[in-house]
Parts: sequence; C-alpha cells; structure tokens
Amino acid sequence: MSIDGRKRIIPVPKFSDPVITRSPLGIISIAEIMSAAFFIIFLTWTYYSRISNDFKRMIPNKSLHLNVWQYKLMRLGIRLGSLSEACLALLLLPILRGMSLFQLLGLQFEASVRYHIWLGNAMMLFSTLHGMITMFIWAVKKRLGYQRG
Repeated sequence: MSIDGRKRIIPVPKFSDPVITRSPLGIISIAEIMSAAFFIIFLTWTYYSRISNDFKRMIPNKSLHLNVWQYKLMRLGIRLGSLSEACLALLLLPILRGMSLFQLLGLQFEASVRYHIWLGNAMMLFSTLHGMITMFIWAVKKRLGYQRG
C-alpha cells in the first residue's frame, strides 16, 4: 500500500511487449526471441545428438561400398533431412487468424505468418542441403544413374 491508502501496482513486463523495434524482421517481442532461441537450440541439440551417436557406432554398410568420409558425409546428409522434417512438422500447423494457441502465447497473426515463412525457408535450406549431399555421394560412387526412389 502507498501512503495515500491506494494499492501500488507493480509493473510486470509481458512477454508480448516489444523489445526490438527497428530491425529487418519488424517489431520483435521477448516471446518471439525466446521461441526462436528455443527452436534453434532444439534443432542444434537434435542434430548434434544424432550425429554424435551415428559417429560413435560408425559401421558402414558393406552393401553401400562407401569409404569412411563418404559414410560420414552420407550420415550428415540424412540428418539434415531429419532437420527438414522437424521444420515441416511445425510448418504444417495451421496459420489461422484468431487461433487460440497464438492468443495464449500472445502472438499476433502477422508474427505467426512471419514465423511460417521463416520455417518454410529453413525447411527448404535443410532439404536442399540433404539432396545435394546425397547426390554428391551418389555421383562420387558413380551410381547417380542407378539410384531409384
């Protein structure tokens, strides 16, 4: 209570309050920064844990006839494909105006569209790298024409 008998209101910062106002991405809030950081940490952790497990148990399949560096590169490409799948899982969440999940998180429709676009770009980057690495290994082994889907 204050001196005049009224309750004192302590300002509590909201997660939806803008933190960065002048950026190429527009106005960014604390919740948006935290969400992006957690997603990047999740992707990094997923990639690192799976790659480290692959390299620990590195037993190249004899039918593939790959050298050690080719096998490692092939595993890196496969794991980039799994990162692409992680982005795709979030990308398929519907972006609807007034969606209750976004209202609970304090995100506006414009911000959710921005995230949808960035997730699509990340998915395309990981998919392209996955395809390029896989085709590179096939080309090195001179099996590019024999691979069937």
